[in-house]
Amino acid sequence: MNTRARFRSYDEIVHQRGRACLVVLATIIILSSNAWATCPPEAFSSETAPESLKAPAQLLYDEADALLAKEPKDYAKAFELFMKSRAVYPSPDNSLMAALCLRELGRYPEALALYEEILIRFDEKLDPKERVEFKHYIDQLRQEVVIAYVDEREGSFSIDDDACGSLPRSKPIYLMPGTHLLRVLLPGKPESTVRFSGQGGDTLTLQIPVPPPPPPPSGKWFVQATVGPAIGWSGIDLGSVGLLSPLSGVLAQSRGGYRLPSDVSLGLAMGLLYAWTPGIPNGFFNTGITLYHSVPLFAPFMGISIAWEPSIDNRLNAFVRAGSGLMGAQSKNEVNARHLGAFGPIDDFGLAASGREIERSVPAYATFDIGASLRVGPATIGLSMGALFLLAEGPLLPEMSVRIVKDPLFTKPLERTSAYRPSFLFIPQVVFGFDP
Repeated sequence: MNTRARFRSYDEIVHQRGRACLVVLATIIILSSNAWATCPPEAFSSETAPESLKAPAQLLYDEADALLAKEPKDYAKAFELFMKSRAVYPSPDNSLMAALCLRELGRYPEALALYEEILIRFDEKLDPKERVEFKHYIDQLRQEVVIAYVDEREGSFSIDDDACGSLPRSKPIYLMPGTHLLRVLLPGKPESTVRFSGQGGDTLTLQIPVPPPPPPPSGKWFVQATVGPAIGWSGIDLGSVGLLSPLSGVLAQSRGGYRLPSDVSLGLAMGLLYAWTPGIPNGFFNTGITLYHSVPLFAPFMGISIAWEPSIDNRLNAFVRAGSGLMGAQSKNEVNARHLGAFGPIDDFGLAASGREIERSVPAYATFDIGASLRVGPATIGLSMGALFLLAEGPLLPEMSVRIVKDPLFTKPLERTSAYRPSFLFIPQVVFGFDP
């Protein structure tokens, strides 16, 4: 009896007899087994076995065939024997019978993969009628399984813990209807998984979801304190020759605010500037009398600041900062007069002059500074170099008078003059900060 004829007769018998019993049996097998994930190879081997192995393969085939010739048919055992026969000498006969057993066992993904292999691997050994018949089986089985394509470019993957090889993969994977788990492993990265479901006849394209982007970095509150010398020039004591007077002192301030994720920070600054000028001579009389100015400057201030603080590395930050606000500057202008003789000051010349006045400057200031800070835990320490600008009001001379002591009747008032003059201070600062 021709082997292929036997195959077709068995196939017809199965579909004509006891179909209900076989459906129940297949259902029991499916429910009691894991869902099969069948991953057909990308290419089938074209090697042919030696003819000497054909006889041993035929013996295995006949043994399996005998199991299907009696009732009840043992499809599970027959399948094992047909597959052993295939392993010895692959042929269309043992391959077709193995596919038949898989169909009757309800293992549709494996049966579909095997039918597709037969059409490709043994195409020259099949007649046209057989090709049409097997394509019909394939179309039927495609309605019973989930067809899944894995759309990933690298790594290896498995479905339901069945290893399916490396990626990328062009061929589909065949699965029983239901819920499945895809695992993709990339070199040097943690395993990625996605759970999916499908029904018979569904075609799915599987992708590992792109992980959500990390939450945007949140901003931070910060507080700082800075202190350092204030060194520069001021127009408070501008004499008649129009020269700026030297000014020196100290500036201390505290600053607090919020640092945005974009490295921009906004803050509120409060502080105090205290500076003074040395005795500044201002020649006035041709008689040798010299007027000396001494001008302390007391200036509390409060304002806003904006800074850009890029990170150089994990611990080192640079910053560029500008600020502006209100400054309640007061300058106290004190003047005394001395008469210089040929051999030095003459205190008993009989000439006296004095004056004292408090002036309030324009209530505004501006600052600019650059620097760097080092993070040590939540604390920071750094250095900055900047400048402070303000408009200070100060008289060229306070309202005062000069009189000759020996002649009480002679008193000469001096005219008061006043003007706004710029003050410019360098402010190198030590920065102490805390980022909670």
